[in-house]
Amino acid sequence: MMAFMNTEQAALPAASRWPRMFSSLAVPVFRFYLVGMLFSSLPMTMLMMVQGYLAYQLTGYAAALGLVSLAWGLPQMLLVMVAGVIADRYERRRILMVTQSVATVMTLIMALLIFSGVIQLWMMIVVALIHGTAFAFNMPARQGMAPDLVDDERLTNAVAVNNASFSLTRIAGPAIAGALVATPFIGIGGVYLVMAASYLTAVLFLLRLPAVPTKRTGRRGSVAGDIREAVLHIWQNPVLRVLMVLGALMPLIGMPFQMLLPVFAVKVLEVGASGLGIMNTMMGLGALAGSLTVAWLSDHRHKGRIQAVAAIGFGITITTFALLHNFIAGLAILLLAGVLSQIFMALNNTLVMLHADRAVLGRVMGIYMLTMAFTPLTTLPVAAAADAFGVVPTVAVLGVALVAAVVLTFTLNPSYAAKASVKRAVQPSSVP
Repeated sequence: MMAFMNTEQAALPAASRWPRMFSSLAVPVFRFYLVGMLFSSLPMTMLMMVQGYLAYQLTGYAAALGLVSLAWGLPQMLLVMVAGVIADRYERRRILMVTQSVATVMTLIMALLIFSGVIQLWMMIVVALIHGTAFAFNMPARQGMAPDLVDDERLTNAVAVNNASFSLTRIAGPAIAGALVATPFIGIGGVYLVMAASYLTAVLFLLRLPAVPTKRTGRRGSVAGDIREAVLHIWQNPVLRVLMVLGALMPLIGMPFQMLLPVFAVKVLEVGASGLGIMNTMMGLGALAGSLTVAWLSDHRHKGRIQAVAAIGFGITITTFALLHNFIAGLAILLLAGVLSQIFMALNNTLVMLHADRAVLGRVMGIYMLTMAFTPLTTLPVAAAADAFGVVPTVAVLGVALVAAVVLTFTLNPSYAAKASVKRAVQPSSVP
């Protein structure tokens, strides 16, 4: 793998033909990987729309959406740390191939059940459990692939470009799924067939990638011992400790407001389903713009400070959105919220990768993803607060709480911003 990349990179001129915003695409193997992951991300975003639609169509109850969503998300919360251990022990490309193959089979099974007319809610729950389990093992391996394919100089850009591609599918996926569902000769079953074909295409791209040997050295211990090793590594690294805290703040306090957008659309702004669709699109466009912004700033020396500004700005924007009560202005604020949230999350992801030892990177990313999986845990209390006190004060308080939490975190760790932007002193790079 290293020989492949070194040969390819040596052929590149010092001033790459790729602009700075897309400097990671100068690495051929990363370009190839990114295209394959586009075919993986597209069906994932389509699933978000079609899975809930089918569950509601089958039962007529909104609770069915929650059950299927829980079945898909629960394995990720329970298994993601074990998945991090697996990502460190075995070649990540093969893990991705296995998990993508499982996703292909699961979507094909769903298509067959729908076309045969025997689909029931319990079948959807079983398939969602298996699919969610595969996704739990997919994500730490997928998150750990970028440092295997590009050098540290290009890593921030690679993460940003990868996030931009996902933001693109986040916009396109639900729109494509909605159009296909409405097409009589395709319908929901046809959407699942399209998703299966897309997953399979991603597997074929992975087959063409060279193998990347694991950075793990020494004797393998127990799974629990491996997790303890990663936890100790995080605890002993002050930058990683802060990154984990910041990584938990956004899903715990910041992002739950998105769950309440339907309430704003119906009760506050009175724009209905079409308005809700536009609001979600603006968030998606903002996320895409935020990813491209991080790609442009990938060589900036003050990533920690940018991260702080983005998080505080995001808290201010959601409070402003809650209090404004104007649809047009609200769309502009949601666009900005998408930009700021994506800048924060992309930088946090990159800094975790840069400051974690490669030998424990899979496990560190597993722990990090566990903090990002906290959003479902806050759904019920946030919804209960919105019912009890109103959606406007609830979201306004969330924004203020996020600003306070971020300011407190940076105040208690005054040297974090400077340390976070310092390149690793002792970290073997996969690409010299």
